[in-house]
Amino acid sequence: QTWRFRDQAVVAPVIHQVDTNDRLSGPERLTIALQELGPTFVKLGQILSTRSDLIPQEWCDHLAKLQDRVEPFAVSEAREVIEKELQSAIDELFTDFVDAPLASASIAQVHVATLRTGEEVVVKVRRPGITTTIESDLHLLYWVARQLEDGLPEARAFDPVSIIGEFEKSITRELNLEYEVAHLQRFQRNFSEWANVHIPT
Repeated sequence: QTWRFRDQAVVAPVIHQVDTNDRLSGPERLTIALQELGPTFVKLGQILSTRSDLIPQEWCDHLAKLQDRVEPFAVSEAREVIEKELQSAIDELFTDFVDAPLASASIAQVHVATLRTGEEVVVKVRRPGITTTIESDLHLLYWVARQLEDGLPEARAFDPVSIIGEFEKSITRELNLEYEVAHLQRFQRNFSEWANVHIPT
Protein backbone atom coordinates (compact mmCIF):
# COMPACT_ATOMS: atom_id res chain seq x y z
CA GLN A 1 0.00 0.00 0.00
CA THR A 2 1.11 3.56 -0.61
CA TRP A 3 2.12 5.42 2.51
CA ARG A 4 0.10 8.62 2.57
CA PHE A 5 2.93 11.10 2.96
CA ARG A 6 1.60 14.02 0.92
CA ASP A 7 2.41 16.93 3.22
CA GLN A 8 5.31 18.75 1.54
CA ALA A 9 5.93 20.70 4.74
CA VAL A 10 7.07 17.43 6.24
CA VAL A 11 9.31 16.11 3.46
CA ALA A 12 10.62 19.41 2.06
CA PRO A 13 13.49 19.84 4.58
CA VAL A 14 14.82 16.36 3.83
CA ILE A 15 14.47 16.77 0.05
CA HIS A 16 16.18 20.14 0.23
CA GLN A 17 19.14 18.71 2.10
CA VAL A 18 19.56 15.88 -0.38
CA ASP A 19 19.42 18.26 -3.34
CA THR A 20 21.86 20.80 -1.92
CA ASN A 21 24.25 18.33 -0.30
CA ASP A 22 24.55 15.68 -3.02
CA ARG A 23 28.25 15.26 -2.23
CA LEU A 24 27.50 14.18 1.33
CA SER A 25 27.01 10.60 2.43
CA GLY A 26 23.66 9.22 3.54
CA PRO A 27 24.52 9.45 7.26
CA GLU A 28 25.71 13.04 6.85
CA ARG A 29 22.51 14.01 5.02
CA LEU A 30 20.36 12.41 7.71
CA THR A 31 22.26 14.20 10.48
CA ILE A 32 21.80 17.56 8.75
CA ALA A 33 18.13 16.88 8.00
CA LEU A 34 17.38 15.98 11.61
CA GLN A 35 18.92 19.25 12.76
CA GLU A 36 16.83 21.13 10.18
CA LEU A 37 13.65 19.39 11.36
CA GLY A 38 14.16 20.56 14.95
CA PRO A 39 14.99 19.49 18.51
CA THR A 40 12.54 16.59 18.72
CA PHE A 41 14.03 14.95 15.64
CA VAL A 42 17.52 15.64 16.95
CA LYS A 43 16.55 13.74 20.07
CA LEU A 44 15.37 10.83 17.92
CA GLY A 45 18.73 10.91 16.17
CA GLN A 46 20.50 10.81 19.52
CA ILE A 47 18.56 7.70 20.49
CA LEU A 48 19.31 6.04 17.16
CA SER A 49 23.02 6.79 17.58
CA THR A 50 23.13 4.33 20.47
CA ARG A 51 21.39 1.54 18.54
CA SER A 52 24.09 -0.10 16.45
CA ASP A 53 21.96 -3.23 16.67
CA LEU A 54 19.38 -1.49 14.46
CA ILE A 55 21.44 0.67 12.10
CA PRO A 56 25.01 0.42 10.70
CA GLN A 57 27.85 1.70 12.90
CA GLU A 58 28.76 4.39 10.33
CA TRP A 59 25.29 5.90 10.71
CA CYS A 60 25.56 5.69 14.53
CA ASP A 61 28.90 7.51 14.43
CA HIS A 62 27.45 10.41 12.44
CA LEU A 63 24.27 10.62 14.52
CA ALA A 64 26.41 10.66 17.68
CA LYS A 65 27.42 14.19 16.67
CA LEU A 66 23.90 15.21 17.66
CA GLN A 67 24.68 14.41 21.31
CA ASP A 68 26.51 17.67 22.00
CA ARG A 69 27.42 19.25 18.67
CA VAL A 70 24.05 20.58 17.58
CA GLU A 71 24.06 24.03 15.97
CA PRO A 72 23.98 26.50 18.91
CA PHE A 73 21.46 29.30 19.24
CA ALA A 74 22.54 32.92 19.50
CA VAL A 75 24.30 33.98 22.69
CA SER A 76 22.06 37.06 22.77
CA GLU A 77 19.08 34.73 23.22
CA ALA A 78 20.91 32.76 25.92
CA ARG A 79 21.73 35.96 27.79
CA GLU A 80 18.13 37.12 27.51
CA VAL A 81 16.81 33.85 28.96
CA ILE A 82 19.31 33.91 31.85
CA GLU A 83 18.52 37.50 32.77
CA LYS A 84 14.78 36.89 32.59
CA GLU A 85 14.89 33.69 34.67
CA LEU A 86 17.33 34.99 37.30
CA GLN A 87 15.91 38.55 37.21
CA SER A 88 19.30 40.15 37.09
CA ALA A 89 21.78 41.43 34.51
CA ILE A 90 24.56 39.10 33.35
CA ASP A 91 27.21 41.50 34.66
CA GLU A 92 25.57 41.47 38.08
CA LEU A 93 25.48 37.66 38.18
CA PHE A 94 28.94 36.84 36.84
CA THR A 95 32.41 38.37 36.74
CA ASP A 96 32.96 36.45 33.51
CA PHE A 97 30.57 34.84 31.03
CA VAL A 98 31.93 33.02 27.95
CA ASP A 99 29.73 33.73 24.94
CA ALA A 100 30.90 30.69 22.93
CA PRO A 101 28.93 27.69 24.24
CA LEU A 102 30.88 24.84 25.81
CA ALA A 103 28.40 22.40 24.26
CA SER A 104 25.10 22.58 22.44
CA ALA A 105 22.46 19.85 22.27
CA SER A 106 18.83 19.44 21.30
CA ILE A 107 17.27 20.74 24.52
CA ALA A 108 19.81 23.22 25.82
CA GLN A 109 23.33 24.58 25.57
CA VAL A 110 25.87 25.38 28.29
CA HIS A 111 28.14 28.35 28.86
CA VAL A 112 31.15 28.66 31.15
CA ALA A 113 30.94 31.47 33.69
CA THR A 114 32.43 32.71 36.97
CA LEU A 115 30.22 33.75 39.85
CA ARG A 116 30.79 36.92 41.85
CA THR A 117 32.04 34.64 44.66
CA GLY A 118 34.81 33.36 42.39
CA GLU A 119 33.31 29.92 41.75
CA GLU A 120 33.61 28.56 38.23
CA VAL A 121 30.27 27.29 36.92
CA VAL A 122 28.52 26.19 33.77
CA VAL A 123 25.15 27.70 32.95
CA LYS A 124 22.68 25.47 31.16
CA VAL A 125 20.09 27.32 29.10
CA ARG A 126 17.07 25.77 27.42
CA ARG A 127 16.49 26.69 23.80
CA PRO A 128 14.00 29.58 23.55
CA GLY A 129 10.51 28.42 22.59
CA ILE A 130 11.51 24.76 22.75
CA THR A 131 8.39 23.62 24.61
CA THR A 132 6.10 24.91 21.87
CA THR A 133 8.38 23.48 19.18
CA ILE A 134 8.43 20.02 20.76
CA GLU A 135 4.65 20.00 21.19
CA SER A 136 4.30 20.75 17.46
CA ASP A 137 6.89 18.09 16.55
CA LEU A 138 5.11 15.49 18.67
CA HIS A 139 1.85 16.14 16.82
CA LEU A 140 3.74 15.48 13.59
CA LEU A 141 5.31 12.28 14.94
CA TYR A 142 1.92 10.98 16.08
CA TRP A 143 0.60 11.70 12.58
CA VAL A 144 3.50 9.78 11.02
CA ALA A 145 2.92 6.88 13.44
CA ARG A 146 -0.77 6.72 12.50
CA GLN A 147 0.12 6.80 8.80
CA LEU A 148 2.45 3.84 9.37
CA GLU A 149 -0.25 1.89 11.15
CA ASP A 150 -2.84 2.67 8.46
CA GLY A 151 -0.61 2.25 5.41
CA LEU A 152 1.67 -0.60 6.51
CA PRO A 153 -0.23 -3.35 8.32
CA GLU A 154 3.02 -5.08 9.30
CA ALA A 155 4.05 -1.93 11.21
CA ARG A 156 1.14 -2.42 13.63
CA ALA A 157 3.07 -5.17 15.37
CA PHE A 158 5.54 -2.51 16.57
CA ASP A 159 2.72 -0.22 17.79
CA PRO A 160 4.26 3.05 16.48
CA VAL A 161 1.74 5.25 18.32
CA SER A 162 2.69 3.73 21.68
CA ILE A 163 6.38 4.16 20.87
CA ILE A 164 5.81 7.87 20.26
CA GLY A 165 3.85 8.00 23.52
CA GLU A 166 6.86 6.68 25.44
CA PHE A 167 9.12 9.09 23.58
CA GLU A 168 6.80 11.96 24.56
CA LYS A 169 7.10 11.04 28.25
CA SER A 170 10.89 10.92 28.00
CA ILE A 171 11.40 14.20 26.18
CA THR A 172 8.82 16.04 28.31
CA ARG A 173 10.70 15.01 31.45
CA GLU A 174 14.00 16.09 29.91
CA LEU A 175 12.59 19.57 29.33
CA ASN A 176 12.41 20.00 33.10
CA LEU A 177 16.02 20.62 34.15
CA GLU A 178 15.08 20.12 37.81
CA TYR A 179 15.00 16.37 37.11
CA GLU A 180 18.61 16.58 35.95
CA VAL A 181 19.57 18.46 39.12
CA ALA A 182 17.89 15.77 41.23
CA HIS A 183 19.80 13.01 39.38
CA LEU A 184 23.11 14.81 39.88
CA GLN A 185 22.42 15.29 43.58
CA ARG A 186 21.57 11.61 44.00
CA PHE A 187 24.70 10.64 42.08
CA GLN A 188 26.72 12.92 44.36
CA ARG A 189 25.29 11.26 47.47
CA ASN A 190 25.96 7.77 46.11
CA PHE A 191 29.63 8.58 45.45
CA SER A 192 30.25 10.93 48.38
CA GLU A 193 32.79 8.56 49.95
CA TRP A 194 34.75 7.94 46.73
CA ALA A 195 37.82 10.19 47.03
CA ASN A 196 38.78 9.72 43.36
CA VAL A 197 35.36 10.72 41.99
CA HIS A 198 34.45 14.41 41.77
CA ILE A 199 30.81 15.37 41.22
CA PRO A 200 30.06 19.02 40.32
CA THR A 201 27.73 20.78 42.73
